[in-house]
Amino acid sequence: MDKLYMLGDSVFDNVDYVKEGERGTEAWTKHLLEPYNVGIEFLALDGATTVHVRNSQLGYLDQDTELIVMSIGGNDL
Repeated sequence: MDKLYMLGDSVFDNVDYVKEGERGTEAWTKHLLEPYNVGIEFLALDGATTVHVRNSQLGYLDQDTELIVMSIGGNDL
């Protein structure tokens, strides 16, 4: 696996919701996967909806993307 894409909303783009000095999801993911030499693209955006992921975030994926992790939907309720 060369690159991991993280799509979605504040579940992944959560730095504004963690305590000062704590790591958000992006920082933790990069820290945990660093030994594996995996490229990580964080496209998640706080407040994103399903439509935003479809219309914006998906457009950044490479044709040969192997792994996508997505959390979305809470802002659509």
